[in-house]
Amino acid sequence: MGFTEDPYHLPPDKFPLYTWELNETSTRWDYLRASPDESTRRIHWTIWSILLFFVSGIIFLVFFSVILSPIRRNSFNLYLVYLMVPDLVFSFGCMIMCILNATKGDYWSIPMCYAQSVIFIFGVAGNAWMNAVIAYKLYEMLSFSQDFRRFKPPTRKQVTQQALAVYAYALFVASWGVYDTDWWPHKSMIMNGNACVPVEYDTASTVFFWVVFTPAAIGLPMIYVCYVLFTVWRRGLMPPAGRRRTISIYFFRLAVVFALLWFPALFLLYMIGHVVPKWGGWSGGTWSHMQGAVSAIVSIMKPDIHQAVKDLRLNISRDVQEQAEQDTSDQLNRLPAITDAESTKSAQHESAFEPNATEEALGKKTGDEEGPVSLFGRTTTTSCIGNSTNDENVHQEQQVKDVDDDNRSCHSEQLVWDSEWE
Repeated sequence: MGFTEDPYHLPPDKFPLYTWELNETSTRWDYLRASPDESTRRIHWTIWSILLFFVSGIIFLVFFSVILSPIRRNSFNLYLVYLMVPDLVFSFGCMIMCILNATKGDYWSIPMCYAQSVIFIFGVAGNAWMNAVIAYKLYEMLSFSQDFRRFKPPTRKQVTQQALAVYAYALFVASWGVYDTDWWPHKSMIMNGNACVPVEYDTASTVFFWVVFTPAAIGLPMIYVCYVLFTVWRRGLMPPAGRRRTISIYFFRLAVVFALLWFPALFLLYMIGHVVPKWGGWSGGTWSHMQGAVSAIVSIMKPDIHQAVKDLRLNISRDVQEQAEQDTSDQLNRLPAITDAESTKSAQHESAFEPNATEEALGKKTGDEEGPVSLFGRTTTTSCIGNSTNDENVHQEQQVKDVDDDNRSCHSEQLVWDSEWE
């Protein structure tokens, strides 16, 4: 089903064109919205789903390693946790949406389109502004150290408040794309048939996108991070060794990773996408989806983060091993009862083939009376008495009769017993 045939998609004025409908009169905005065929879209969404599955897994691993470790009490490690939240939301949310789209072969619905737009911008803006906040704190720490002033790290409460403020601002900027009013020159649409993001569609929207939206979402914070990096280098604020140097290099490296992955991705999405409409925009999206995993891997380079990940992995392995040992122990604890029951049955079965032992055992179950030995050397009368008192003895007597071909009937043996007593 095509985009224009599905009433649940965006209104007609927002329908993306198909790539085969483009011609010499098509504008740059048409190319940004042009969609490939359904089979190509399925391929795009399927690859993204698989990629984002592994990306989300890596982010979750590092995230919970820090959360479940005492190192989370360190304010800068808490910054890392809050820095990973936008990556988690972006990667996991997009994975779910790509799976749904790939299953349907088309975009799922208008609400999901808007949801993806919000998640996309929240992930970008939230990460960018958290990097700016961290860069500010690092610059403050290094400046104090250079001036021989005591630096007081932010408390966990302050870090949390800063992160929540960043998230609120990122959500505010992300909501711009869902304002469906005629006068608002900024709307989220299905771009290249793959993702619902803010897209240029006329001159006013292009101006707003590059002059207002892009600086507010990612431009200003990344410019500030670059300024901090340059200032630290120019003033020689980086200490030659020590904990401050380790922390600073660590977070600046994360900021560089973010810039190296997102700026080329946005360039491919909005600058090259109209040149190669079928794969250009998709390549930009693929490049951006890897940012969360690369940042998580880089974060493991910090010694205490690496140890936390290692501890979590060991704890999981130990828990699995202990659970397996417990299951084995439970099975072994149940074995003796089963073995005793089976041993009793086996002994009874074997005694059936040993007349003397069987009849001796049967004789004990008849009561306190003891009968004489029969003329044939067997107390077969015990079995007859047992026949009237216990069903189990009847079964054992039948086993004796089957084995011994010379066994007489119960009535005959009773006569023999009576004659002996006489």
